[in-house]
Amino acid sequence: MGFPDDRDREIIRKAERAENLATDLANWVAEYNQERTQKDLAPIAESDEFELTRLRRLASNLYSSAKVPVAAAVYGPSQVGKSLFVGQVLQPSSDDYSPLGRDEQLGPPAYYQHLSFDYDLNPGATGSNEATALVTRFTTKDRIAASTS
Repeated sequence: MGFPDDRDREIIRKAERAENLATDLANWVAEYNQERTQKDLAPIAESDEFELTRLRRLASNLYSSAKVPVAAAVYGPSQVGKSLFVGQVLQPSSDDYSPLGRDEQLGPPAYYQHLSFDYDLNPGATGSNEATALVTRFTTKDRIAASTS
């Protein structure tokens, strides 16, 4: 099972709905706020318009991000702690799951509970603490727009 699966498509649909609602609300404010101000009908404050614009951009970014597989890249000179950083990011937030290694056979949200960055992915087991090169699902374009509808 690859990207996007049914769960991914549902997230994409919800993100698209959030973006559409935010855009519709921003358009409504742009169209009617001046008239509401003239008629003294509780106009939308400029600070609220600014916040609405920020939230609309956030919804748009969320929708764009939902349409591509998750990826992370850490770039930097040797010996500055890239592996340490990635290892900390990938720490489980609870003992119930690991953020690594989703088991597609068992269905969501089945994860390999005890998969560890330090022992299973990082080359530390070989006696080295050198930075790990682990890149998955890297993409530079929207590959699935047609398959999300």
